[in-house]
Amino acid sequence: MDLHVNQLLSKTKKKDLRFRGDRRDNVSMDFVQSSCEQTTKELLKLAHTFAQKSRRPPTQLTCTDLVNAFDFMSTRKIVYYMRHFEALHNVRPYDFSIRDPELSAQGQSQAASAIQVLETIPIIDLVVCSPLKRTLQTYLLMFGNRRNLPLIIHPDIQEVCNEPCDTGSSVEDLKKTFPTLTSELDVFEQTFGGVEWLEKTKVTSIYSLHQVEQRRKRFLQWLMNRPERHIFVISHNLMLQELICGDRNEKIDIKNGEIKTVEY
Repeated sequence: MDLHVNQLLSKTKKKDLRFRGDRRDNVSMDFVQSSCEQTTKELLKLAHTFAQKSRRPPTQLTCTDLVNAFDFMSTRKIVYYMRHFEALHNVRPYDFSIRDPELSAQGQSQAASAIQVLETIPIIDLVVCSPLKRTLQTYLLMFGNRRNLPLIIHPDIQEVCNEPCDTGSSVEDLKKTFPTLTSELDVFEQTFGGVEWLEKTKVTSIYSLHQVEQRRKRFLQWLMNRPERHIFVISHNLMLQELICGDRNEKIDIKNGEIKTVEY
């Protein structure tokens, strides 16, 4: 097994090991050894995860486990895009006049099957969530027992339209509804402001329907600049179509609670 690990590590680029220089005499061998040891530990830990998902004990690693782990680590960015669970405005007869609706009873019951899918994802470094109530509720149902994962609430991934159902609530209201997210909402307010993201009717607003393309590009640039490589994004149907399909002439059907994986 160690031989396979060394062979895989030999393929790792210098930048992945964070070498301090291009010339051999500029490289600290202690640093190289430490980097290799850390990478090996991460590789084996991930390989164990793949083995467990194949219902094999960690002591029975295969070459396939190691190759899958190496491929997973070497991918530049993996993003898991999820649409929120069913909300009140998604229930027939549809009522889009509900301001920032919460999840329906059916939506809350969708968590069990989605969590099963979540458990098959080997690594998540960061969760990014829309500031609307239905997405924040979805986050708590999905990650309520994994609050050690960092969360960023980001207004750029709120829904596209400016209907009342797609317009958010004040930060003060959100803190009352989600007291366990007070610290994350404080950071959200400090970073993005308290009211600008609620303005969706002015044509010049980045959050208006007319600026969706610019908002998509801005968010994806922010996402690609993040240091995390495995990111889970909770958003909305139309916004997810923008993020996944972009300006391509195609449509995808994203059901409530569905997760789609995109590699960049």
